[in-house]
This record gives sequence, structure tokens and C-alpha cells, in this order.
Amino acid sequence: MARAKIKSGVRQLVLRECRRNPHSGVRELAKQLAARHNIILSKSAIHNIISAKGLSGGKGRKQDALLYKQKEIDGADFVMLRALDSSLGIFDCLGRELSDQFPGLTPELIARLSALAGFCAFSRKDLLERLRSRTGPGIAGLSGLSPAKAEYFLKRLSELKPEVNFLGAADNLKVVTSAKFYFSGGQVIFCDAAFSTFWTRPCPVPGFYLPLKAARQRVEQMLDKKMIMVQYTKSFDCLSPLVFSFIRGLGEGVAKVELLGLKQEVLAKYEPVNLKPSFLIGYCPRLISRALVPLGKPTRAKKLSLESGDYFYSSLYARYFQLPDKKGLVLDNVLLSRRRGGLAGWAILTDRREKIGVFLERYLGTWPELDSGFAKELETLGDFFTRPVGRHQGETVKMEPQVFQSEKDFIRLVEILMAQFKCRFGEFRFSGQKGVLISGKYSFRLQIKKVLPELKKSFNHSRFTLDGKRIYLG
Repeated sequence: MARAKIKSGVRQLVLRECRRNPHSGVRELAKQLAARHNIILSKSAIHNIISAKGLSGGKGRKQDALLYKQKEIDGADFVMLRALDSSLGIFDCLGRELSDQFPGLTPELIARLSALAGFCAFSRKDLLERLRSRTGPGIAGLSGLSPAKAEYFLKRLSELKPEVNFLGAADNLKVVTSAKFYFSGGQVIFCDAAFSTFWTRPCPVPGFYLPLKAARQRVEQMLDKKMIMVQYTKSFDCLSPLVFSFIRGLGEGVAKVELLGLKQEVLAKYEPVNLKPSFLIGYCPRLISRALVPLGKPTRAKKLSLESGDYFYSSLYARYFQLPDKKGLVLDNVLLSRRRGGLAGWAILTDRREKIGVFLERYLGTWPELDSGFAKELETLGDFFTRPVGRHQGETVKMEPQVFQSEKDFIRLVEILMAQFKCRFGEFRFSGQKGVLISGKYSFRLQIKKVLPELKKSFNHSRFTLDGKRIYLG
């Protein structure tokens, strides 16, 4: 019997999932295609599709987080602008508005082609030549894209001369201060928009705010994975009542989550059904010395190798008491160290022991700095409460309707991003300099020589993402 021919659309989905998850083997890609797109393909069929495009790795199972890719790219400084746009959504908005006029191109691909066109035009480079080069397409995550698609895009652009109104871009720029959790038992608890810690009221500290687009991505990912991650708890000596209430609330079920704006208005709302998610909540073990009773001995230390370095973790159950009534909770206490046999510099509370390594990878991909990152967060809190600060007004980007008919028309969007970059981080000369982009399973690390330490610190504290993964300068 002849095998059924795999449709072009299915092939494109396979390739898109492969580029989105470069460290997944064909076994994992088969599971993702079935879960996300209801597409059932054999491992050999997937292997043949990605091999034909030169995207396939070696045979055998991949070792997940042990693998990462490093590539040299031209225009590495423009990657910082793409990361900034991940929270503004200017090119995403462009892709959505143009998608109906470009059959065969997804909104995501249009957004990336537009970004690359803008960066090329700004630096006076030819788009098609950059696509054919080894180091050019990495700026916009377009490695492996056929230049024919770009030729089609530019030709149709010159024919149609579409006007884009950038509908929705203003909403993306609204500032989220907090996520408000409503639990089935009636409790209400706040987290800041960055999910750094817990609050009894909406977070007042601008350093913990996020644009609406970035905040939505974070909440939707947590609800989808059924895993709520909070960087740390502001607890000293013993766990705070807020932590106990939050954990008990998760056990009763999440009834609603609201994202609040600067005036406590609701910017987005989620009402999950029968959701009782697991949790990962970090804390500094040096600061919690009372109301904790270990139950048994810690497990043998295991190693996690991530792009940000090696981590060693072990776990043991412990009973945590809430003073003064001594009501307690038994939780799994995961101890983390940067060297085998070293003292734990960080710890995580969780209700999950099975597959804990997978969830630790997600946590560490989001907050890899552990105790040093915690110190920076405390510094931000201290600055806010001890120094006078102005009211946070959010982003001010005015997006006028614009006609696009050539690569040069995308320069305006690059200039808007540069102006925003200057407002946030100060002067920086974008010159298309070379750099290295290291891709891990849950994060990127961008290495550029001519970047001052102050810019690195501010950029990393901004919690930018790139293609759904956290990105750091380093």
C-alpha cells in the first residue's frame, strides 16, 4: 500500500515546532504535534521532514537541557531591539495586520521578515544577501528560511503597498502592576507582574511592573503548564502567612486571575476551570531558620547543566510552621548549589517531586541568578521605600498609520525601538556589530563586546524574552 503524502501545511508545522524547540528530539516533537495540533506522525516521518531542511541533529535521543547551541551572528546588537519588542509587540502587530494579504506566510514569519528587513535597511545591507549568509538570519530567528519566501514578501509588498494602522499596539504597552489571584476558598492574594514575590495589595514598586503583552505571556504559560512559579518569598525566620495562604489557595483551586493596571483597572482576566496547579516558590535558606523541621535525609544530589552553568540539587520533605499558632504544612524542600557538596545558596518549595528536574529547568531558565538575583531584588525594594520616586507612567509610543512598499519603510519601526531603548537604558550606538547568541532550552544568552556593565545589569533586570525564552546579556 502506498504511503499517504504529507501535506505542505503539515510539513510547515513540523518545521515550525522544530525551530521553536531546537533541543527536542523527534520523539518529543511527535508528542508536541499531537498535543498542540492533533497531528499524528511517526518519528521517521518527522526525521525525514526536518532532515530535508538540514535541521536534524544526530541520531538517538536528545539529552534535553544538556544541549545548547552557540552561533555567531551579524547585527547582534539588533537582537536587543527584538528582545525589547517582545514586550512592545510592534512587529507582531504588523504581522497580524498583514497576514491576510500574504497567503502562505504566517503572521509570525511576516513579523520576523519585517524585523530583519528593518535592521538590514537601517545598516544598509541587502535582505536577500543576509538570508543567504551564515551569520545574518540569526538576528530575527530566521535560520534555514528559503530566500524565495523573502523575495515573495518583498515583491507582494511593492505591489500592494499596504497601509498598517498598528491596531492593538497601544494595548500591548499598557503597564501591568500585579496579578490578582482569587481562590475557590475565598482568599485573594497579589503577585507583582514579574512574579517576583507576594503582596497584600497591588504592587507599588515600578521595578516589578511589566507591559501587558509580557505579563499575559507569563500568566498564560503558567496556567497552561499548571505550574505557578514565584521567584522568592519575603520571609524572615519563618515562612510568611501570605505564603501559607497562597499554597492553601492553590490546593483549593484557582477561580480567577486578573492583571491590574496602574489605576488598579483590570487589563486582562482568566477564569480557569477546576485548576489546582502545582507551585515552585523560591526562598533564601539563610533567612529562614525557625519553624522548619526536616523529615528524613536529603536525596542524593543530582546535576542540572544549563546554558547559565551547572546546578546541583537534592530534596527532602520538611514541615514548615506558621508562628505563633504552629499550624504547619509538609512540603518538598529542594536545595540548590552551584557546586557538588556545597552549601545550598538557594531553596525552592514545591508540591512536586516527580519530574522535579524539568520544573527546575523552567524556574532556573527564568531566574538563573538565584541568591545574587535575590539581593538585586531587595536592592530595588530598598530604593523604592527609602528614596523619593516619581509615579510610573508606562511607555509612551505613538504609532501612526504607515504605508509599506519597500525595505526602507521598516526603518521607522527600528527607529521607534531605538528611541524606546534610549529611554530605558540610555545612549547606545547600534552599528550591526557581531556577537554570539547561545541558545539554551529555556533561555538565550547574548554576548556583545561593546556593552557596558550598567547596560547589562539594567537589560537583564528587565526580564525580556526572545521567541518565548528569557534572554540575558552576558
